Order: sequence, then C-alpha cells, then structure tokens
Amino acid sequence: MRDTPVIEGAADASGLRVGLVVSAYHRAVTGGLRDGAVEALRAAGARGAGTDGAGSVTVVEVPGAFEIPLAARRAAESGRFDAIVCLGCIVRGETPHFDYLASAVAHAIAAASQATGVPMTFGVLTTNSLEEAAARAGDGPSNKGREAALAAVQLANVMGLLPGAPGPGSRPCGPSTPHDDVMGSLPGAPGPGRGSPPGAPGPGRGSPGAAPAPGTGGRRPGGGR
Repeated sequence: MRDTPVIEGAADASGLRVGLVVSAYHRAVTGGLRDGAVEALRAAGARGAGTDGAGSVTVVEVPGAFEIPLAARRAAESGRFDAIVCLGCIVRGETPHFDYLASAVAHAIAAASQATGVPMTFGVLTTNSLEEAAARAGDGPSNKGREAALAAVQLANVMGLLPGAPGPGSRPCGPSTPHDDVMGSLPGAPGPGRGSPPGAPGPGRGSPGAAPAPGTGGRRPGGGR
C-alpha cells in the first residue's frame, strides 16, 4: 500500500450543499434521525438547516419512506445539492408489506444515485419494532441519521476528487427552498397539478377501473411505511 495512491473523502461539509430527504411517517423517530444528521453536518463544518450556498443544509419532508426516492432524485437533478441523505423508518408488521417496501425503497434510492451521479446515503431504518427504531435515532454516535450524513459528506468529497468529477459546489445551483415542498419548488418541476398528459387522472386519483395492488386493502403502496 505504500506506493498505492489512496483517494479518501474528508469529513468536511463546509464546501458542500447537502439535502436531507426525511419521511414524516414515524416522526418521533425520523425527527431524531434528522436532528442527528444536522448535528453531524454542523460538526463537519456546515452552517445548518435553512442556509444557502456552500455549507448549506436543506430539509425536504415527504409523507413516507416510499416517497423518499422520487424526491431524492428530483433534488439531485435540480443541481442544487452535492449529496442527499435519505432518512426514514419502516417497522415490520404482520404482513409481507414490510419486505416489499424496504426492498423497493433501498433499490430506488440506489438507482436514483447511480442515474444522477449525486451521492445518496441510506438512513432509512428497517426494524422489528418502534423500540428498536428509537434506539437508533437517539442522541450520540449510534444515531443512524448521523452516520448517514457523515457517509454522504465523505462520499461527496471522494466523488469530487475522482477524474472527471465536477467537484463539490460546482453543479449549477438555483435559489434554495429550505423546507418541504420539493416537488413543486425545485427547478424544472411542473408544480402540483401540472404536467399530467391529457386524460390522465389528477393527483390522488386512480386510473378508471384499476384494481388495487394485491395486499394493500385498496390503499396505495407505502401505507405502512
């Protein structure tokens, strides 16, 4: 290893624009993940949530874990972020719903990161109980939001050192929207209620005559989140 070059990512967030995509479902847990991530980013040199430019942290809230990948991908495509931290909580229930949901979310986040080239880290808890989840979202170094945030910082800095990489902070950047309605406010987004092809059902409506997915009881996937 003495003569082998090693590219390492520094735990320095001062030059990065980081997005936190946070599920609102199980808020008592995901709020702890969010707070752990923000605390870790501040310790790494970021200026905190609601700021703009280098060292900024933007919190984007989505309804549940199933909705995280789409919002994360749109955020990445906006050019406003050097890294995305995905935070959520999925708790096992009595049906196979947990397995389908956890697998779908994990694969979709990985696909979004690979498709956009923007580092995304997986801070979505998949636990057997809320007690297990709470133990991973409390104060201290065992907080999984903290771990996911630090991993995102290190990966973003590694990506900036690799040949052909644009480098942290060099992606085109529009004005920041610190909270919540990412799909309607990010650059290039059509906004709620817009962009549907003629004859397409509006938000919240299903296709005429479409049957609900098996095992959902008539609800859309992600109801258990």
